[in-house]
Amino acid sequence: MALEESEGTKIADSILANLISDLVKASFFERYNCDRPHGAFDLSKLETPMRMFHKKMEDGESIIDPEVLTRGEMIS
Repeated sequence: MALEESEGTKIADSILANLISDLVKASFFERYNCDRPHGAFDLSKLETPMRMFHKKMEDGESIIDPEVLTRGEMIS
């Protein structure tokens, strides 16, 4: 006589599988979006999106001064 899984066990296994899948995806996207050097930045310095964000935050002017958006060439 084969043992049958109860409906509750199947649901619990499905929920666990989805949770693990979500954690793996979150870990991948965290690495991809934050920790991985990005080609748009200086690869010789291995600049990452997070490093560039913090570098921009240190500047301060680009965050505090709204005039930064209108300096230089005007877009019309």
